[in-house]
Amino acid sequence: MKLRAKLIELWSRVTPLKETEGYFANGGDDNYSKEIEKVIDNSPTAKRASDALYSFIKGKRLSTDIDFDDNNSLSDVVRNMASDIAYQGGVWVHRSIKIDTEGHFVTANLKVLDYHKCRKGKKDDNDFDGRVYYVDQKEGSFFSKSKTKWFYAFSDNQEVIKAQIISDAKDYEKETLEEALESYRGQVIYINTTPKYVYALSPFDAVFNDMDTEYRISLYANRMFRSGFLGKTMVMFSGLSEEDSENLEKNVTGWLGAENTDNVYIAEVDNAEDVSKSLFFKQLDSQYDDDMSQNTEKRITRNILGAAKNLPEALIFTNDNAMFGSSGEMITQLKSFYNSQTEDYRTIIEKNLARLGFNTQIEAL
Repeated sequence: MKLRAKLIELWSRVTPLKETEGYFANGGDDNYSKEIEKVIDNSPTAKRASDALYSFIKGKRLSTDIDFDDNNSLSDVVRNMASDIAYQGGVWVHRSIKIDTEGHFVTANLKVLDYHKCRKGKKDDNDFDGRVYYVDQKEGSFFSKSKTKWFYAFSDNQEVIKAQIISDAKDYEKETLEEALESYRGQVIYINTTPKYVYALSPFDAVFNDMDTEYRISLYANRMFRSGFLGKTMVMFSGLSEEDSENLEKNVTGWLGAENTDNVYIAEVDNAEDVSKSLFFKQLDSQYDDDMSQNTEKRITRNILGAAKNLPEALIFTNDNAMFGSSGEMITQLKSFYNSQTEDYRTIIEKNLARLGFNTQIEAL
């Protein structure tokens, strides 16, 4: 007998086109980016793995860096790009335009936009990318005509850029191109490391359930230690007067300390036949199965680190068998291995920066 999952049983992320608003939703509930970020942050292993992935994507330094202004440089942009790719698998980068000494339109400034606030518009009649919408997401629909900003999708065609500038100009008949640039909304390039999908899949997408399970194991353990049977004591008595029973409860509370009173249960029983049955204590067995949790956590850790581009465990966990228990040569080799695993992400960033006019290389860690 063959047991196979049916297509309808398997989870998949949908990106439906919102026909009325003209943009693609990011997930069935249009909230995929926040959901994946939250589940990563709630998982201790995934949070460590995403931090390591980010560090290796951004690398040590750029071969060529420039300052766009006092608060923003190309290396700042790369750091923000690496952060979004480590979490989301994609990044939205806005560019403003200036005119160089030869009269060409070139990039003046770059800024990484808030990933959660960006959506792709539907393609135009010529099958080119349409607008990129940018808005604060509130309860309900993402789109609001009165509050939604939009930018042009990236194009390095000089005539296309000129047409965009003219379209945004307040009064182009009376303005120079330089003056019209002050009204230009700029372009946004969407860098998608999983281009077969409308929106990028997070590197951790395949282990969404594992990350959530790790969080819930931690939550379960916390509840067991706080309010479960773990460490609970039953005190049973009989044959005492009302005054004596009250004194007993006060004394037991005094033995344990006020901070431990939640861990004791005191009750009176009927018909004790001897002294041993007049007052006795019982320690309840724990409900918490530590062995089962440890085995599950090992599997989860392996899956999450595998999703993070095969991140070696010794690079993030500092136990006797990991970083401080390993030779310096081993750590060097593991870093070299992980640099090779994350090289494609750095290459994607470098190629897209070149498209935007900045030829630079990311030096690996």
